[in-house]
Amino acid sequence: MRFLPIVFSTPMVRAILDGRKTQTRRIKYKCEIGDILWVRETFTKDLRTADSEWDYRADIPDYIANRKSPKIHWKSPYYMKGYLARLFLKVKNLRVEKLQDITETDFLAEGIIETKSEDILDYKEKTCGIYRYENFGSAYNTAKDAYKALWDNLNAERGYSWKNNPTIKVIEFERAIIENPFIPEMNYENLNKVELMKSKVKKAKKLLSKFYKAEAFAEYALQSFLRYLEQEFDLDLEATKFSYGSIGLVQNGQAGETKMSVSPEDLFSALESGEKVDADWIWRNT
Repeated sequence: MRFLPIVFSTPMVRAILDGRKTQTRRIKYKCEIGDILWVRETFTKDLRTADSEWDYRADIPDYIANRKSPKIHWKSPYYMKGYLARLFLKVKNLRVEKLQDITETDFLAEGIIETKSEDILDYKEKTCGIYRYENFGSAYNTAKDAYKALWDNLNAERGYSWKNNPTIKVIEFERAIIENPFIPEMNYENLNKVELMKSKVKKAKKLLSKFYKAEAFAEYALQSFLRYLEQEFDLDLEATKFSYGSIGLVQNGQAGETKMSVSPEDLFSALESGEKVDADWIWRNT
């Protein structure tokens, strides 16, 4: 069993919390049955409405979340560290299929909301459709239309539109009620390890900034930085290359050369949260 990060949009986090969502479809995501997926979601520390100093976008009504004064600075899910995670999902089943092979049952398992006709009081709303992918969002006549809109909203710009019918991995999951494994026990040994890691990451960020300015020796400098990361953080980054703004991995296979990349910010965030960073990590976070 492994603990792996996975990003969900705010409407889908709400669907998971409501118990409506038990499936997700992904283009590139490596996991196995039995793995625990910890959910990365949009968050902030501007509100502090709960016992902790952090709040989650999925819990906050839109009229508050989108207010302009005082403005709330929401942080991208990609910057969420493991110790802030509150949702954990256990992988129950996996299969690979074409996107458009999805069934009517699967549409609802993906979190699509079906409003019963007797619950619709407004005549105008009856003419708009009874399916949505988020509360108070646009209404559609069929669950398929609602899911198509959801999918394209998240994936079309990346070249994986519904129309293109890409090959995807279907991940079926259930909520796992467990203690957050990324919260260290508050003893001096662990506190020292956390502080040491923060110090190392801070030093690495400064060094990267310095290397970026060495334009005349950019390629040499950036490759030196990658070697520095391997040594300082005990990483296995064989076959990786560091370039401006991204860490790239090149793999040769039957389909030819595959290139993937992640941002330095994601790398530093993973290191601070204690994730294992290797070629598989780069693949999952591309």
